[in-house]
Amino acid sequence: MWPRLSADGGVVTEVARAGLVVSAGVVVTVVGGLVVAVMAPMLAGMPPDPGVLASVRTAVVAGLALVVAWAARWPRTAVFAWLVYPVLAAGGVRLVLDDFRHSEPSTLFIALALYGAALAFAPRIASRL
Repeated sequence: MWPRLSADGGVVTEVARAGLVVSAGVVVTVVGGLVVAVMAPMLAGMPPDPGVLASVRTAVVAGLALVVAWAARWPRTAVFAWLVYPVLAAGGVRLVLDDFRHSEPSTLFIALALYGAALAFAPRIASRL
């Protein structure tokens, strides 16, 4: 079931809905990349420490999941509800493939805590009461 996308209750075609989901996914990806590009040199240093860099990326993905869930609460941005679980799944995949390989126990603990918080709170935030 697609979320209601138009504020006036109008009918939106399936192609338009798919386009909105893809556009929202592109926006989320670009914003996440920009945040990592800004935060990584500040936190991971130059040259970047691979473990800290992996944890920064995980923190950004966890934050994006929370922001996407928060944005999904309003009718005009309800399309973001379709991105909550894909963002969480992408964060889990990158956690397993990147963080477990490069991080030390201290940075891995931080990454797992932030990702666990996103797993716990993002679906609750996205659900409408």
